[in-house]
Amino acid sequence: MAGLSYGFIETRGLICAIESADAMVKAARVRLIKQHNPGRALVTIVCEGDLAACQAAVDAGSAAAIRFGELISAHVIPRPDGDTDFLVEELISKKRKGMGQRKGSGKGGSGQGRGGQPPAKTPQPEKPKRTGADLSSRALRHIQARPAGSTADELAAALKCDRPAILGVLKTLLDEGVIEKMQRKYYPLTDKK
Repeated sequence: MAGLSYGFIETRGLICAIESADAMVKAARVRLIKQHNPGRALVTIVCEGDLAACQAAVDAGSAAAIRFGELISAHVIPRPDGDTDFLVEELISKKRKGMGQRKGSGKGGSGQGRGGQPPAKTPQPEKPKRTGADLSSRALRHIQARPAGSTADELAAALKCDRPAILGVLKTLLDEGVIEKMQRKYYPLTDKK
């Protein structure tokens, strides 16, 4: 990986990520090496190239994501150290849903740390599906138990989860029409017959 840098763009939503990736490769000579979906509609795009190309690509991808209003973060790692390079290579090689082919030269074959980590990562994608539905029902029960309403931060603390996860659940519940939002609080909707 001598002399190559990594560029990262994290967006909310696949369409925004595709637009950002398109802008990245059109703006500079970089290679897209990974699309990572950590969950909750987040998409991380990873590119590699020389430092100036990665910076130009990340700037262009960030501008595209900002136009959508869905940029989460953007970063460039210039000429990473061997350990950092190994970490990124490890993350890239875990899931082969990458957007491009993995580079065959460099550290590719030596010590990819296969130990017990890939099997530990395999069950995790299944859990968020069950946890998401479970979190949604727990959030709804929590809101229904408090007629005075609950804020997103109160829900996150009560359900012991992070704020972005709660905001995603609240949006789903709002879309389903089972809760309503007034000011900063969420209230249960009751059927008025």
